[in-house]
Amino acid sequence: MLKIKDIAIVKMAGKDKDSILKMKGEDGLIVGVIKTDDGNAIEIGKKVKKIMESMKGSLPLNTKISVQYDSSVSILNSISNVKQTAYLGVFLASIVLFIFLKSLSATLVVAMAIPTSIIFTFFFLNTMGVSINIISLMGLSLGVGMLVDNSVVVIDNIFRRLTEYKEDKITASKLGAREVTLPIITSSLTTISVFFPIVFQKGIVKQQFGDMSYSITFCLTASFIIAVMFVPMMCSKILKKDRNLAHEGKVMKVVKKKYVHVLKFSLRRRYTVVMLAILLFIGSVFMSKNLGSRFLPVEDTGRFAVIASLPSGADINKAEKVAGILEAEVLNIDYAKDYSVSGNTSDVILNINAGQKISRDESMYDIIGDLRKRFKDVPDADITVAPSFIIRANDINDVEFNLYSDSEKQLEIMIEQLKEKIEDVPGLVDISTSLEGGKPEGKFIIDREKASYYGVSVSNIATMIKNQIQGGVPLTINSDNDEIDVTVKLNKEYRESIL
Repeated sequence: MLKIKDIAIVKMAGKDKDSILKMKGEDGLIVGVIKTDDGNAIEIGKKVKKIMESMKGSLPLNTKISVQYDSSVSILNSISNVKQTAYLGVFLASIVLFIFLKSLSATLVVAMAIPTSIIFTFFFLNTMGVSINIISLMGLSLGVGMLVDNSVVVIDNIFRRLTEYKEDKITASKLGAREVTLPIITSSLTTISVFFPIVFQKGIVKQQFGDMSYSITFCLTASFIIAVMFVPMMCSKILKKDRNLAHEGKVMKVVKKKYVHVLKFSLRRRYTVVMLAILLFIGSVFMSKNLGSRFLPVEDTGRFAVIASLPSGADINKAEKVAGILEAEVLNIDYAKDYSVSGNTSDVILNINAGQKISRDESMYDIIGDLRKRFKDVPDADITVAPSFIIRANDINDVEFNLYSDSEKQLEIMIEQLKEKIEDVPGLVDISTSLEGGKPEGKFIIDREKASYYGVSVSNIATMIKNQIQGGVPLTINSDNDEIDVTVKLNKEYRESIL
């Protein structure tokens, strides 16, 4: 009986290796978790980590499992930073109020108005379905400084009536708040009219800044409500009648004196002041043209990627060689706390974790410059460096030019001309093109007469060659409820010499 093992090598094996992934020099596997548009990255991150912990006991011996990249960490850090900024804003606002109002009770009233306004703001945000995120908290931080304005105006006018008109606290609080209601409505609506229209925008603008617009709008709305209702009530209870805002310290007297001199000068030379303002405006317009612009600022997340683009036709052995070079060099980088190398026959990507900004001396731009110098001479690869974690090499372009032509040769000429013109532009680095030369291929020209003589068709020959090189699956074996494909192909040395 002729058995398969008599004419072929039979072995249990996986598919031919067509990609690489190493984590700190060891073979690895990445499992990516992508949230839906309405998913919560923080909650998903917690659940995934919990699942990972439960899996550790069932993994094979010496198998390590770790989080390579977690977007929820940067989100949580950003939210924490914004919260700290908001707390600091409340504290500093209270200090400034005490310095200028010179009354602990008045400062207490306004300071209490801040958290009360924030509570109202959260209520409005919840009503509109806005979550607590980086953008909404940033809007709240901006609103903290503005929301005390209305309260200060009200309490200042109440103080004025207490000291000038000698009214009792209840009367002064009622009439003082009533007198300034219209001005603070106008002031609040003026600011709201700047931010609120953002919610009517479409696309990325609303997605990025809509929550901030809601936060500022609701914050100012809440501050108006608090200023005309809460502040007068508190003033009628805790303000002391004998306090006098007209009493000024030495610093305020100096500031006031200087201001009066400047004001008198401006009133005497009105046309000069107007012309100066016009010149300043024109100058600012010209200066603004020299300012850089970008859609969003680059965030220093401590994640960096080195992308090595391989030449057309490269095989997995070439990719492994380049990956080895990248790994050998990253071991010499002090700020690289963690790294992984992944790739295929097109690109090899080295992802580096340099840790949080506060835990290292190097800035983001220092690291990017250092990485470019270290890897610029990698053979048979075009190097690009990006300040982020990269999974796919085509996700890193900041600026793209699209060229079209019916002729590939004409495209090559146009690309070279464009490169020559833009490579000296300040700020442009890692210039590359998607136009690649054709991959090596073999052509089989069928002698149709001989094929007809032997009784085989062109499709039969094509299928036979494909099966011998790539492998064919003539049958599938069922074993313990698992389906195992039986792949038949030539040995590697014969596949490489078939041409």
